[in-house]
Amino acid sequence: GNKQSWTQHSHRCKSTSIVLLHNKQTAAMNLTILYGSATGNAEHIAKDLGESINEKKISSCAFTSATVLELDQFKRKKLFESWSSPPEDGDAKYTKHALVVVCSTTGNGDAPENAGRFVRFVKRKPPT
Repeated sequence: GNKQSWTQHSHRCKSTSIVLLHNKQTAAMNLTILYGSATGNAEHIAKDLGESINEKKISSCAFTSATVLELDQFKRKKLFESWSSPPEDGDAKYTKHALVVVCSTTGNGDAPENAGRFVRFVKRKPPT
């Protein structure tokens, strides 16, 4: 089989440790961070991670930039459409997309209000 060599980077975001794994294929990529948060904890973790990447606070991080969005913005920002096609420059090594989801729960394990549409989207049956 084709074994990939992964490198691990740990980063402490306030009270949470984040571990980023990357390999040669993830070099020079934008990381999309989607969050769902009812009380603000998951939002703060996501924004702290994004800021750390954008301000180069994580030494030798594989990602050149980060975009932080609420989970429910995935459709309005047309993320699935942009991820399903290669970049305009046609460079095959950048056809993969990196994604981190940071999400809390509320009530009895329900999705936060700003993640409800995303949860309904991923739960629906794929078209046949």
